[in-house]
Amino acid sequence: MAFSINYRLADQFGTVPNDWVSSQAAYVSVRGTKATVRWVRANAATYGLDPDRITAEGGSAGAIALGASNEADYRDELSIEDDPTLGSTSLDRSGRVAIVVDHWGSLSAINALT
Repeated sequence: MAFSINYRLADQFGTVPNDWVSSQAAYVSVRGTKATVRWVRANAATYGLDPDRITAEGGSAGAIALGASNEADYRDELSIEDDPTLGSTSLDRSGRVAIVVDHWGSLSAINALT
């Protein structure tokens, strides 16, 4: 099964931590992508999925950031008081993926994942 997601872009910033103001678009894009993985994991039984075998595929920030970021990244910088929308993003689930398939590919992307 595949899920095709759209993350927020530059004109849809949402709440961003103060130290990310210069990279608002990157922050909200990756944060939304990781929230989607947590949602898929939270709903895995509904769709008959193995939550330990989630793969991210793409050619840009979303897939690469999922593989290269830490569990707390893009989740713990803001509290639910700072951004109430976080309460609907399955914060009790992991946002990690098992595999990243990068369509752009580059040595720097590979090094970020190792």
